Amino acid sequence: QWIEPSYAEGLDNRAHLDRYTANAALLGRTVMPAVEHQVVGSTDMGNVSYVVPSIHPMIKSAPAGTAIHTEAFAGFAASAEADLAVLDGAKAMALTVVDCWTEGSLLATAREQFEHMLGVRAVPT
Repeated sequence: QWIEPSYAEGLDNRAHLDRYTANAALLGRTVMPAVEHQVVGSTDMGNVSYVVPSIHPMIKSAPAGTAIHTEAFAGFAASAEADLAVLDGAKAMALTVVDCWTEGSLLATAREQFEHMLGVRAVPT
């Protein structure tokens, strides 16, 4: 049986996203704000974000305007610059996890925000 919607919208946790953004900046990366209602693909990460506080940042690995799933994008994705982008994204995420482990207030804030978001949005079924 199919569940509709099969992929729920993603709910980025503001506390985690703000910390990830700060950690990415330490690595020289700028996190662009999400464009509300802009569809960039499908993933079950949205479903996960209704279960635990989550973020789903994306890292730039090709010039602006390059469509994904194209030959041009594949060429950029195979570059040393893209490898560095992926490493920076992983480092920023790892730093964010360490911050969550070592700063109880960050985790508490993330939990409060998560519970508030679930209180104002219907959980997909």
